[in-house]
Amino acid sequence: MYSSFALHWLSKVPKELLDNGSLAWNKGKIHYTSASKEIANVYAAQFAKDMDTFFNARAGEIIVGGMMILIIPGLADGVHYSQDPRRLFFDAFNQSLLDMVKLVSQN
Repeated sequence: MYSSFALHWLSKVPKELLDNGSLAWNKGKIHYTSASKEIANVYAAQFAKDMDTFFNARAGEIIVGGMMILIIPGLADGVHYSQDPRRLFFDAFNQSLLDMVKLVSQN
């Protein structure tokens, strides 16, 4: 089994990120590079659920002695998500998507 750069996308937006009364409200952003620890924790919890679902599904497919190769972007231990060099891309991507939504909603 092989998966490359696919598993870092979440299956859904955690509801806490959409609730403006929640400590984890992400103010309409699609990423967490400059967010609070509460927001990052909500994203991490959803990722953990998604990975559990993924591994449980693969467990029934891989034969005994089979191999699984995964390529997933990540951060080294101790590196804060705000220090990730990819942050610049994600921040620009986030702003581009928000601008597109504004344009569509104006028309």
